[in-house]
Amino acid sequence: MSEFRVLAVKKAIAILKTLFPFLILPFCLNIAATKNGPWGNDTKPVLLKTNPNYMKKSEIKFDIQLDKDNIPEYIKWEASDNPDSDFNETKAISISLWDHIQKNTLRIDLWVKEMTVDEMKRFYIDSIGGLGQSLMRATGDEFMSEKINELCDTLVQYIKNEEKNN
Repeated sequence: MSEFRVLAVKKAIAILKTLFPFLILPFCLNIAATKNGPWGNDTKPVLLKTNPNYMKKSEIKFDIQLDKDNIPEYIKWEASDNPDSDFNETKAISISLWDHIQKNTLRIDLWVKEMTVDEMKRFYIDSIGGLGQSLMRATGDEFMSEKINELCDTLVQYIKNEEKNN
């Protein structure tokens, strides 16, 4: 696992701990990887060492206001690397973390009440497409990346047909 990936996981965990302090994240104490990767035969965790002299620190912050039923009324975010220093408003966020011990994904999806169904569908199609690109960069698996892109193309066509019929 590259230092960049370790940093990304640490940032995501920090965000989750800030947003949801009641969550128990047992995997956040040590960022580890397996010697042969997640699908290798050797599944013994190996603590990753990073050189702090080469690491750049950046932060992503979320400001979420909930109504009395714990539904987000607004979601704002800021990033230390963003030239626009103010909080930016968004209608949805989706955060995924890989729990290497349990071999599953922790997901947190939040959206505001005013987000339309059409916007939600587009958000998820864009997210799936982004996952396909990330998969390609991370693994070089062209087959899986292409299948994800085909799924996105199919979903976009479905949305276009749905709009024509309405």
